[in-house]
This record gives sequence, structure tokens and C-alpha cells, in this order.
Amino acid sequence: MLITRPNPDGLALQQQLAAKGLKSFVQPLFYMQAGRQLQQLSTHLASADIVIAVSKHAIAFAAQSISFWPPNKQYFAVGYATQKAWQKQGVQHVHTPTDNRSEGLLELPQLQSVKHSNIVILRGQSGRELLYEHLIERQANVHYCECYQRQAVPFDAQSQFNAWQQANVEQVVITSAEQLVRLHELCPKDQLVWLYSRQLITVSERIIVHAQRLGFKITQLSSGASNAALFEAVTVQLEKG
Repeated sequence: MLITRPNPDGLALQQQLAAKGLKSFVQPLFYMQAGRQLQQLSTHLASADIVIAVSKHAIAFAAQSISFWPPNKQYFAVGYATQKAWQKQGVQHVHTPTDNRSEGLLELPQLQSVKHSNIVILRGQSGRELLYEHLIERQANVHYCECYQRQAVPFDAQSQFNAWQQANVEQVVITSAEQLVRLHELCPKDQLVWLYSRQLITVSERIIVHAQRLGFKITQLSSGASNAALFEAVTVQLEKG
């Protein structure tokens, strides 16, 4: 199995799999570093009515630039991992949808009547625009705060793909569209057929659709983006096999 998510999550998943006797390779495709707009975060928070985090990485880097999270705000998280990250920072009341996507967040009753509300979205240097666009349509005042940046991890793709093929890697764990695109771009052309025949385990239907368009034949959807959800998806599939 190949795990492409950033460390320390990638290594943590590898340890979980090893405890069950499953061999895996960890090759992060990106690492995270502080974003360009962190200095503006305090200003954003001072005027915000609503604060939305789209990932736990956004919260981790944001927490390094402020002394506390103001209590008089409404806090939202796209998924449970992000919710837990905020709770570790002392923000206990966090609105989180059962559908861990932007679509699910937009369905929450607390985000239906947001006209003239000041909303700040904590995220990386890029991402889906769906949340921003729909909140603007609802006449909210919306601002992004880039809390972190993804940087590509350099490695020798030809030798790595050769090693994975020789080790008979059968499954690939992908947790973002950016990882999927980068893995596809790095794959030597003579190994694309091999890559497409691996089972792709990922965290959203949107990524599965993208993967199938690229050429992946076998896909498996986990119940979430946490290591626990990915571990369950991997082991359930192995038990079926």
C-alpha cells in the first residue's frame, strides 16, 4: 500500500496498518508551511461574526499567530478532524455537518441567514470556491485568510515508482485532489497503466470522479478523512478480498 498524505498523519496511518501486519510505503507529496496572510488573522477575527476552518492544518497554523480564539464568534468546521483540532485549542462549541464537505456545511441552519454577516474562512493557499461563492450569494461579507501553504516534496519519481511496482503495491491512499493530480503528474508515462490499475482509496466522491476521469479503474470511498476512517476502509476491503 502507498500512503501519500502529509506527515505526521501518513506515518501514523502506516503504524496503524503495521500493527495489523500490513506493509505500506509512506511518500508525502506535500508538506505544510505558514501561510502569507497569518499576520492579518487578528484583524479578521476582530470583525468576524463567523469563523470557518476548512482543515485542521489551517487551525494549527492559525493558532501559532494568535494568543486566543475570541469567545463571541460562531465557529464552523468542515469535518470532524477539524472540529477536534479546534476543541484542542479550547473552542468547544463548533458547528460541524454530518456531511463532511463544503456542501454539508452550507446546509447547516446557522449559515442560511447570513446577510451582512462578516465571515472569515481559514484555509490553505488554494481550494474549492464553492463555500465562498454560496456565502457571497447569501449576501455575507466573506474573506479568506491563507493560514498555510502546500509545498511539493521533491523525490526521484522514476526510482520510487519502480520500487512500488516491484513491491507489488496494490492500493494507494489519496486524501486530496492536489495529491491525486501531483501523483498523476509524477508518474512516468510507461507506468501509468500500472498506476491506474491500483485500487484508489480516497475521502470524497469528487476525488473519485476526478480519478476515474484520469483513468483509475478501482476506487474505494472512506467514511471520512481521518486515519481511523481510512484504516477502516482499508481493512474492510481486505476482509472482502
